[in-house]
Amino acid sequence: MTASPWITVQEAAAYARVNTHTIYNALRAGDLEGFQINGKASNPWLTTAEAIDAWIRGEKPGVSRSPESHRPRQEILAPVRSKSGESDLGPKLLLNALEAAELLGVSDTTIRELWGAGQLKFVRIGKGRKVTRTELGRFIADREETA
Repeated sequence: MTASPWITVQEAAAYARVNTHTIYNALRAGDLEGFQINGKASNPWLTTAEAIDAWIRGEKPGVSRSPESHRPRQEILAPVRSKSGESDLGPKLLLNALEAAELLGVSDTTIRELWGAGQLKFVRIGKGRKVTRTELGRFIADREETA
């Protein structure tokens, strides 16, 4: 018996390294190939790894892209996988509170307090907040003491 090529939304989100809501939205909008079991709203969705790869490249289901087309929108938002499975995009552009805290050597609570006090700017994505590496550099430069 062979393994099924179908994966759940949770597996698809882990594979694409995005939130499950992003996968649900792409499936509902028809941007990601997949189907809902029995077509009922309360039933789970299924997709394939190949469909996820095509979605990350910005390809619409059933539509091939020409080489001259512009960069896919997902190239910036989701990692493009190499054959080794590693991201080809390099370091993240946006960091969550835990990642920013690790870089600065402080707690994630400190990052959230700085956001709340307006001392560190953030980008709101959905319900979450992210900080750019540039903003972290500005924050450090503003607090550096001159000798």
